[in-house]
Amino acid sequence: MRRALFDKPARRFFLIRAEDMSGVSGTGIVAEGVAFSTGKVVLAWIRPPFAIGIFESVFDLMAVHGHQGKTKVRWVDQEEREACHSQKLPVTCMPLGED
Repeated sequence: MRRALFDKPARRFFLIRAEDMSGVSGTGIVAEGVAFSTGKVVLAWIRPPFAIGIFESVFDLMAVHGHQGKTKVRWVDQEEREACHSQKLPVTCMPLGED
């Protein structure tokens, strides 16, 4: 379900890899991203080749880059971190400070 346009500001996140299944991106923080109020997501890799990807949603991003649960979204902004704890976001996510 998509939210109404502009009902929330853009939210920042990191993409965290526990295991590098491809042998390309490494482990730890491998990318940073922004989820916009429209639901669209932009992901910027912080390791070579420093690519940028655009997805319809964080769910679509995780379908491509989730690597069977070995990759997680770590929300930077407080509201999203709280939503992770309260199970309001059905994506694999982890708040800051937890690995």
